[in-house]
Amino acid sequence: MECARCFFSRDGRTDEKKCRVCGRSYRPSVNVYLAFITLAYLVFVAEFKYCLTGYRFAMTGRPPLSVFQWLRFPVDILEHPALILVMGGLLALLVLVPVMVSMLHGKRGGILLAVIALMLGPSWLLALLLVASIWIAGDYRLRLSSRTLSAILACVPVWLFYLISSAASDDVALPGAYYLPALAAIVIDIVLIVLLVAVLRRLSWNARVAGILLFVLCVVPIAAYKVSVGDDEIRYGVFSKTFGLSSKYFADIPHSTVRADIEADIKRETDADTAAAAGDPTLEAAIRNGAAAQPLQVPGLAPAGVDRKAREMRLRVAYETTILVENLRRQKETVGMACRRYLDEHPDTRHRADIVYVLARSLDMALDTRGLRDENEELDGGNLAVRFDASRIAGQESLDLWQTLRDQHPENPYAAEASVKMADYLVRQGHLDQGMAAYEAVLKTFGAVVDEPSVDTKDLSVFTDVLRVGPLLRRRARQERIEQQYAAAQRAKAFLQENRGPGGDHDAVLKEYLSLPPFLPAGRRREELAGLLERAGQSPLADNLAYEIAMAEPVAFTRRKMLTDVKDKYAGADGAALALVALAELEASGESNRAESLRRAIGYCDELIRDYRTSYLSRVAEQKRRQYERLLETVGGGGAL
Repeated sequence: MECARCFFSRDGRTDEKKCRVCGRSYRPSVNVYLAFITLAYLVFVAEFKYCLTGYRFAMTGRPPLSVFQWLRFPVDILEHPALILVMGGLLALLVLVPVMVSMLHGKRGGILLAVIALMLGPSWLLALLLVASIWIAGDYRLRLSSRTLSAILACVPVWLFYLISSAASDDVALPGAYYLPALAAIVIDIVLIVLLVAVLRRLSWNARVAGILLFVLCVVPIAAYKVSVGDDEIRYGVFSKTFGLSSKYFADIPHSTVRADIEADIKRETDADTAAAAGDPTLEAAIRNGAAAQPLQVPGLAPAGVDRKAREMRLRVAYETTILVENLRRQKETVGMACRRYLDEHPDTRHRADIVYVLARSLDMALDTRGLRDENEELDGGNLAVRFDASRIAGQESLDLWQTLRDQHPENPYAAEASVKMADYLVRQGHLDQGMAAYEAVLKTFGAVVDEPSVDTKDLSVFTDVLRVGPLLRRRARQERIEQQYAAAQRAKAFLQENRGPGGDHDAVLKEYLSLPPFLPAGRRREELAGLLERAGQSPLADNLAYEIAMAEPVAFTRRKMLTDVKDKYAGADGAALALVALAELEASGESNRAESLRRAIGYCDELIRDYRTSYLSRVAEQKRRQYERLLETVGGGGAL
C-alpha cells in the first residue's frame, strides 16, 4: 500500500504499518473506507447508466460512444437546460473519483473502480481511458512534485474524449450547446481537485474524511438529475424510442427488403408445383388458405401455362402479404399493451397526451400493400414498397381516444389533428353537413395560431439563447403541426364546398367517392373512379375524379398527357389546379435536361398563381416556385424566365 500522506512506495516492500518517509502510521480502517467508496461508485455508475439508457445492471442497452448522443437521449439538454450543469457534474465525477482513489489508496483501488466503469458504465472506451488516468494519478514521483497538477493531468485523457465526442450533428438547433456539459465537467473537476487536495492536506489525508467527501460527491449529481428531470422523463424517453412514431413499429418497409425476402423464399424452394405434388402442404395450401381468409391478397392464382418463375413470384407475394398482415396485428397489440402499461405505471405523467396519441395512431395503423399487388403482375422492385398508414380512424376505440385528445388536451398540438380526423370520420360516414361544421370549427379554433409569426431558430447564440432554445423548439413544432392540420382542414372544406353543388344535388356520388376503400389496387381503383365519373354527369366532382384517374396511371408519359387534358378540360376547377401542381412536380422530378424541366415546372406554378389566385393551392404554388428557383440556381440554369 502507498502512503496516503506522501504517496511513497518502493518495489512493493513498503511497511504496511508505518511509512518509511514521513512516518505516518496505517490503520486497518483504510481498506474499509476504500470498500465504502467502491460501493458508492458502483451505485453512481449504475444510476448514471440508467439516466442514459433506462437500464441499470442489464448488460444490454449500452449507450453509444458519443457524449453528444448521451446529451440527447433519453432527455435532451436543450429541453431541460438545467441538465447542462447536472450532466457536467456526472461527467466530472465519473473520472474524478477513480483519480482521487488512485491517489489515496494506490493504483489497485483506482483499477477496481475502472473495472466497475467497464462492466456497468456507459462506455468501454471511457473505461480504458480511466485506466490511463489512474496510471498517471498513481505515479508517486509525479505526485511528490505537485499533487494538484498530478490529479489535473490524470483527468486530461477523459476530458479530451468528452470534448471530441461532444461534436453535434447538423440536425440540431444549437450545436455549440452540446459542448457545454464537457466544459462544465472540466471546470468542476479542476475546482473539486483544488478544494479536495487543500482540505485533505490540512487533515493529513485522513481516509475517513476522504471517504465521506467522495461518497457525497457521488450522491449529489445523481440526486440533482432525479430532481431536475425525474424518472418519468427518463422512462418516457425510453418509451418514445422503443414504441414511438419513429420506432420500428411505425417504420415503412422498403421495397428492397420485401423483394429480398421473396427472392430468398424462391431460392430456397425453386419449384412450388413439385413441393405441392410431393404432399407438402406448407406452401400452396397455406397460400390458398391465406388468400381465402385475408382481404389483402393477390386476386386469384396464376392460370396454367403462365411462366413458372412469374407464378412463383405471385404466390410468394400473396404469402408475404398474409405474413405482413399478421405481423401488423402483432405490432398493434405490442404497441397498445406498451402504451396502456405506461399509463398504468405513470398515471400522473405529463406526457399522457403523447402516449394516448401513439396508442390512437397504432389502432388506426393499416397496411398499404398496393405495391404488392399490381393488376398486370409487374412485380419489379419499385412495386414492392409497403408502408403503414394511419390517416383514417379505424373504429370506436380509436374514435374515443381522438375525442379525448381533442377535449381533454386542447393546448396540445394533437388536438388539431384529432379535430381534423374526427371531421374526416364524419364525412366518410356520410354526414357531410356535420363534417363541414367540424372543419369550420377547426379553422376558427386554430386560425390565431396560424396567423402568428413563424418561430425563427436560426442565428441562435450559445451564450444568450441556450436557456430559451427548448421552448422555442417546442413552440415551432407545435406551430408547424397546427399549420399542417389547418391546411388539411382548408383543403377538405374547399373540396366539400366545390363538389357538393347547389342544394346537395350530387351528394350521393360524393358520398360514394368518400367511402371508397383507401388501399385498393391501382387497376381496381381506376375502374371504380371511372365508374363514378360516368355516373357523375355534370357533378362538380368530375374534375377531381378525372384528376385521380390521371394520377393512378403508372406510366409517366401517359400520366402527363392525362393531367394536361384535365387542366385544359376543367379549367377553373379544383381538379385542374391539382393537375397543375402534379405537372409541376412531374417536371421538377425529371432527370434529363434538368434546367429546362425546372423552368417548365416554374411555368406551371406561375399559371396556377395567375389563374387560381383565390385557391389555397396558390400558396402551395408560391412555395414550390421558390423551391424550384433555388434548384435552378443550383444546377446552373440561371433564373426563371
